[in-house]
Amino acid sequence: MAMAASNLYRELALHLHAGDSTLDAAQSVAADELARRWSSEISCGSAAALSQLYEAWFDRLVTAVQARTGRDESFALDVVQEVMLKIAESIPSLDSHADLERWILRVCYTTAIDHMRSGQRRATRETCNVMKHGGHDPVTALAASEDHLQELQQALAQLGDPQRQLLILR
Repeated sequence: MAMAASNLYRELALHLHAGDSTLDAAQSVAADELARRWSSEISCGSAAALSQLYEAWFDRLVTAVQARTGRDESFALDVVQEVMLKIAESIPSLDSHADLERWILRVCYTTAIDHMRSGQRRATRETCNVMKHGGHDPVTALAASEDHLQELQQALAQLGDPQRQLLILR
C-alpha cells in the first residue's frame, strides 16, 4: 500500500509536470487525499509517510534547486536534505495536492536562499579575517595564525599537567 501511494503520487506529479496541468476528477481526489494523509501522518511522526513523500519529491526538488540557483548538485543536495528535515519537523495540516506543493516549494525556496546567504556571509567573514591578519595575502594570514598557535602552545606548557589536560580535552 505504501509503495502504491508513492507510485500514484509520482505518476500524478509526472502528469502535472509533463505539460498537462490538469488532472481528471479521480486523479485530483486521489492527489488531495494523499496530500492530506501525508501531512497528517508526517506531523504525527510517521517514518513511512515521510519516506513516501521523500521518494516522490526528492529528485524534483534537487532539480528545482539547481535550476533556480544555478548552483551545483552538492549545494542542491544540502538544501533538499534540510528541506526534508523541515518537512519532518513542521509540516502543517494540508488539504490538497496544490497546498502541499505550494508549501514544499516555499520551504525549498526559502531554504535555498538561506543557504546562499549563509555562503555569502561565510565568504565575507573569511575575506575580513584575511584582511585583518595581514592584508589580502593568505600566506601572511596563515603565518599569523601559526604565531597564535605557538603562543597558545607556550601558554599550555606553563600549566600543570591536570589543567593542561582539562583544556585539551575541552
